[in-house]
Amino acid sequence: LGTNNFGEIQNLVSLVKPSQIFITNIQPTHLETFKSKKNISEEKSDIFKKKYNENARILYLFCTNPAEIHLHKIAKREKLINIIKFGSSNSDYYIKKIKKIKNFYQIQLYVNKKIIIINCNEKVIYRINNLLFVIAFFLQNRINIDIILKNFNKLMPVSGRGKILHLKLKNHKIKFIDESYNANPDTMKQSIKYLADLKDTKYNKIIILGNMNELGEFKNKFHLEVLKFLEKYRFYKVILCGNLFKSALNNLSNSKNRFIYKEKSKQLFDYVNNNIHNNAILMVKCSNSTEVNKFAKKFIHTKIVRS
Repeated sequence: LGTNNFGEIQNLVSLVKPSQIFITNIQPTHLETFKSKKNISEEKSDIFKKKYNENARILYLFCTNPAEIHLHKIAKREKLINIIKFGSSNSDYYIKKIKKIKNFYQIQLYVNKKIIIINCNEKVIYRINNLLFVIAFFLQNRINIDIILKNFNKLMPVSGRGKILHLKLKNHKIKFIDESYNANPDTMKQSIKYLADLKDTKYNKIIILGNMNELGEFKNKFHLEVLKFLEKYRFYKVILCGNLFKSALNNLSNSKNRFIYKEKSKQLFDYVNNNIHNNAILMVKCSNSTEVNKFAKKFIHTKIVRS
């Protein structure tokens, strides 16, 4: 169930009345209406409150930031049969350790007082956390977790949410990481760090960022905050598109990365098409219906897909 305004969860939960409820995070989205993450947690809590959903029994809750902790307190007041916490070292499920071994990652998962070791092709933290939710659901419902442990590496990200495409541009290899469906300050930072952590010296790293929508009065603050976070890392090029990032760039002092600004998707398309002269990893991150989102769709559909 999704919401972008007060009272929507009450209406939706009256239709489905779920008994097992997953809340995977509280992030700064739809702040035009909610104003704060605490208000978001209040709205999301309606999904398990007895007065709206008498069927609520089990809550699976990621619990690391103050808004999520606030949600946990509300859940305890509602006296649900079981509240399963994720994320921090005092939770029921969390990532305990990650170790790089040759071309894969060995990951220790703390799973309800036990340690499970898995091997992952990539270190994408939010996907591993999502895997923990699935494991918890399987255990709660007495489903054999080997089903997911043996097959999770086969699950591929979808378009707009991390899908990696291997494209060809004028005889150069392009790894195109498509994060163009949605964005908020937290997921922007996740994507930036993910690209920075990729160990591939054969490719230039280029990141393209587009506006984050629905941040209300905090929009300028958050866009500048993202650029300051990005400055912790070094990229071959950082390409910005959209008025909010233009304003943020004007307020960024002593930048260390090479920033390029383009106003429209066509300008962005032309620039990328004419200025990539080596193999590159190209990541796009933006909200839906932005100029970067339009660019991503056009770029994918006009390049040669190798695999």
